[in-house]
Amino acid sequence: MDFIWNEKTIDWFKTASAYTGFHGRLASIVRPCVADCETLCDVGCGLGLLDLELAKDVKEILCVDRNEAAIGALNEFIRARGIRNVVARVADAGTLAGERRDAVILSFFGSSLEDIARFSQFCGKRMILIVHEKASSARCVNAVSLRPKPFGAAEVSRFLTGRGLRFREMRAALEFGQPFRSLADARDFIRTYTASMSDAAGAGAAAQERLYGDMESRLVETGRADYPVYLPKQKRLAVFAVETSERTPPPG
Repeated sequence: MDFIWNEKTIDWFKTASAYTGFHGRLASIVRPCVADCETLCDVGCGLGLLDLELAKDVKEILCVDRNEAAIGALNEFIRARGIRNVVARVADAGTLAGERRDAVILSFFGSSLEDIARFSQFCGKRMILIVHEKASSARCVNAVSLRPKPFGAAEVSRFLTGRGLRFREMRAALEFGQPFRSLADARDFIRTYTASMSDAAGAGAAAQERLYGDMESRLVETGRADYPVYLPKQKRLAVFAVETSERTPPPG
């Protein structure tokens, strides 16, 4: 199941990022890994919010994604912020031949570890892999992804070690829950994703209603006027800096 991007989900995702500071905190982990890089390519960038955080640290970032709605939103963010060194385009990663960059970012990527080998050819120095801490077949409403997690940090570590690649691994637990402007907004969010997940799993209305009830029970009041309701979610992840050259990794 691919990401769902439309006007509502883009707004929810952007709001969650700003409210929790998730992408700013993630950028602080990634930043030392690209300290000696001038050019980056984010493959499957989605809304590119991590790239916007890293824009001031490098000379150029190329963001590619197959989803037109996501790239359209990212281009709006770029224009609104007056950023000149981030280029976003709708493209399949298979078209990147000749687009070599110092570093390639793969963030919560694909369905196969072979993607690592596939995209390493575009790296002059290293790959930055951002993955869920643990694999899971469960679908969770925490952002806009309805995809299972076919591999986690342990599987990635074994894959890299088996390929003889040098890498550094960092773990983090970052809050990335969803704030809401009203209880009606929260219910719309939960309905949207529980329906999508149930459809994807072939589950019936009863299963959808149980999932909805579970999500609604976890809502908390914030005491804020702008976002009075919040759905907590801690995102546990790992960041791998994988060397694709013989250079010494930057200090971490």
